[in-house]
Amino acid sequence: MVLPSPIEAKTSKLKPAPPSDFDGNRKRGRIFLNQCELYIRLRKSDFADEATQINWALTYMKSGRAAAFAEELIAHEADNGTPRFDSWRDFRERFEEKFCPLDEATVAVNRLESTAYFQEKRELDDYIDEFDELLRRSGYQDDKLGIVKFRRGLNPKIQDQIACGDDLPPDLKGWKAAARTIDQNRQANDAFQSALGSRVKPATSANTRPGATRSFFNLGQPAKDSASTSPLRPSVASAPPAPGVQKPKYPPGSCFRCGSLEHFSRQCPHNHDIRYMTPEEKQEWICQILADEDAKAGVEQPADKEEKEEKEDFVPRSG
Repeated sequence: MVLPSPIEAKTSKLKPAPPSDFDGNRKRGRIFLNQCELYIRLRKSDFADEATQINWALTYMKSGRAAAFAEELIAHEADNGTPRFDSWRDFRERFEEKFCPLDEATVAVNRLESTAYFQEKRELDDYIDEFDELLRRSGYQDDKLGIVKFRRGLNPKIQDQIACGDDLPPDLKGWKAAARTIDQNRQANDAFQSALGSRVKPATSANTRPGATRSFFNLGQPAKDSASTSPLRPSVASAPPAPGVQKPKYPPGSCFRCGSLEHFSRQCPHNHDIRYMTPEEKQEWICQILADEDAKAGVEQPADKEEKEEKEDFVPRSG
């Protein structure tokens, strides 16, 4: 009895993921073919011959142009008694002709000559992965040309920082490493700024002061404020008034209407409360009300009355 080698025993226990279903889309043709070949390499013991490998791949071609292709191969074997392809190589060539881009090198070159591959808002790793794949398919071998293409599509902020640095990378590999370093530093700084900003509390505005939302219809007492507890204005020591000078009603630096240290008189919530008006303001307010009432009732002005009296005193004389 011949026991399998340790390598064969270890390989037979691998469980690679099977390929995804394929519908014939040329953009996914190369991906599907690579998935099939990778699975076959890792599970060679599951396939008796290459014809079995081909039939296994056909089981994942279930819709679209791929399903029509699989139906054609199955019908050919049923009619002739032999498979359409003798080897996986023949199947691969036919598959690439029908389901892979017609000229991958030309497609890659055209994309590198356009702006479609630019990084823009993508992550740096995604940009580098696509760039490497395009560079491989295009067949560009010149490292200097690769640097130009890489810099052209790179985020302008990263590109400028590398180009203006002290040590300019000499090759494409150095440019990729420098770009990754700058991108990592940026991410670390963004995380630091975000954590710092979350600890800063916004300053209290006038709209959020206690009592600022109180209506002037509220006839209650003014808000209870004290210089010792006010966070917005420091306490002001009041000096004794000079002889003959009337002592102010409220301490200096406070609202002269209600005495609060939280605001000035122009922001006082009791601005329209008659109990907090000065005598001059009350007199002006009463005069305004009387004038409005006279205007509504149609009361004539003094000038009009004098003109009316002059007309009544005038008596025309007979000729």
